[in-house]
Amino acid sequence: MTLANLKISLSALWIAVVARDHFPAISAKIRHAIYQPLGVVLLAALAAALCGLFLHAQGFVLCASLVGIVLLGIAWPWLCLRGISGELVFLHTRVVEQEPVTVQLSVSSQLPWSAYGLALKGGFGEANDVSSAGLNFAASQSITRCQWSWLPRQRGIYPRSSTVLATGFPFGMWESNRAIVWQRPLIVWPKTWPVGPIPANDSAIRSEGTVSRGKAGHEGDLSGVRPYRRGDSPRRIHWAQTARHDQLIVCELQALSRPTACIVLDVDTASHRQMFENENSIEWVVRIAASIACGWVREGARIGLMWQGGAIPLGAGSKHIENILDACAKIEPSNASTISHLLQVGRKQIDSDVMHIIVTTVQGYANRGRFAKNHLEFRWVVIGHDSDSDIAEGQAPWLRILNSENIPAQLRHGWREARHGS
Repeated sequence: MTLANLKISLSALWIAVVARDHFPAISAKIRHAIYQPLGVVLLAALAAALCGLFLHAQGFVLCASLVGIVLLGIAWPWLCLRGISGELVFLHTRVVEQEPVTVQLSVSSQLPWSAYGLALKGGFGEANDVSSAGLNFAASQSITRCQWSWLPRQRGIYPRSSTVLATGFPFGMWESNRAIVWQRPLIVWPKTWPVGPIPANDSAIRSEGTVSRGKAGHEGDLSGVRPYRRGDSPRRIHWAQTARHDQLIVCELQALSRPTACIVLDVDTASHRQMFENENSIEWVVRIAASIACGWVREGARIGLMWQGGAIPLGAGSKHIENILDACAKIEPSNASTISHLLQVGRKQIDSDVMHIIVTTVQGYANRGRFAKNHLEFRWVVIGHDSDSDIAEGQAPWLRILNSENIPAQLRHGWREARHGS
């Protein structure tokens, strides 16, 4: 090996040893401690102390001054927040995602001096600094109030974490904080869209209601006449037709019943990934399921919900819509079971004979197991791009959602009954 090659090898070895971080965890802690105002001032104080020790005694004066600044920078924020208490409240209890809500903050100070540099942290998700809303100080021995409009970008229960009032005034070297009390939580419902009519269902399960289904019954309007059958009420005998035909003729009435369906949400973590508008596909599953459920309840149907980890029994009415949206706001991803296992075992929580609308992704649809057949009892709503894996066996689902812009139109006109009328 020549001298030049030896120099190159040693140089490469030196670069490999020096450039590599052999203790990343320790170096990260050191960087965190030094790369901030407090760390810089403490290093300066240490340097001044060394200068006073080895060069001149005036270095100790500079060191004492820097230590005093550090103590003041730590003690003052702590003292300011000891006499402060705060309370937050949402002025609404329920809103829809992307709908602004007013937040009000009340800060009570018992201090003889004002506290400056205040900011809220935690609880709001992305935007949690309220200094832009006018709260940057709390007046001495008084109650300071402010309110601002906040836009929840995603469904859920807020606050999502503990909220604190923080300050680093005057030097920003050390930040002290104090917990803020929330009066009540905010429930953010998923966004919903109008939907088409509920499909016809041949289920034998009927319930008395206000929706005429064009079938023979005992409570509805007159739909025709027929010959008397044993057991018919004498009150329904049509005497004019009886006299004309010389046999008993009774009035046929419509059946008043409500269509029934169970909306199944696939929240299995294995079925979901980032999709439309860079959101996790579970958010779109919840929005579509909530749209279908609430839209059909408004039409008079009895609707239940089911997902991995929970279920809502069949019900109807405006209160049931509120229960559905509250539940949809709280749904979290789960790895408890697959969609196939949920349909096999969890159906018993609702009813095994009602129509099931399963909202899932391409991945969930591909893993649907023995429920692959598209018949009246199982109707699949599948979310996914054209670039996703092909549908197994070339079998098209009941409704396919390809992009977020197409969702409102698909939910209004995506299936046969919606295109041609029920």
